[in-house]
Amino acid sequence: MIKCINCGHEEFLGAFFCSECGAQLIYKQNIDTKSFVSVEQSDIKKDVLNKNEIKENINEINIDYSLEIQNHNVQIDLEVNKEYTIGRVTEGQPILPDIDLSVYKAYNYGVSRIHALIRIVDNKIILKDLNSANGTRVNGEKIVTQIEYPINRGDQIALGKFLIRIV
Repeated sequence: MIKCINCGHEEFLGAFFCSECGAQLIYKQNIDTKSFVSVEQSDIKKDVLNKNEIKENINEINIDYSLEIQNHNVQIDLEVNKEYTIGRVTEGQPILPDIDLSVYKAYNYGVSRIHALIRIVDNKIILKDLNSANGTRVNGEKIVTQIEYPINRGDQIALGKFLIRIV
């Protein structure tokens, strides 16, 4: 038997979630997520000074695309041939997104915990809504959940009302 660490209910061996409280029973340790903090104006000036160095190194780390968080002057680099889940983190959440938008008050804009998926393969960007509560839009057009959509540089993505641009 497996004992739930949340409520103490016992489940049969092999259960993934507690039937009483819904808590996850099997945990992966060392879960890596990316949290991004606000950028101060002084940091932006330093980044501008180092822009040439960044341009020289960008080909080495294989970054061709970034997510620009609208109204926050922040860009999140995306590596080619990688997949990213986008959402927000709340306390006790068993599955965490690769890109955490919590620091940008994503909850207030209707971003789900695991809202969408972005995949970059062979210089093509794919977006998929992961059954989010408030939907995903590309350039104002709502997309159907669990369907992969090709997107391009300059496209604006709305996770609920949270705006991101592909650059």
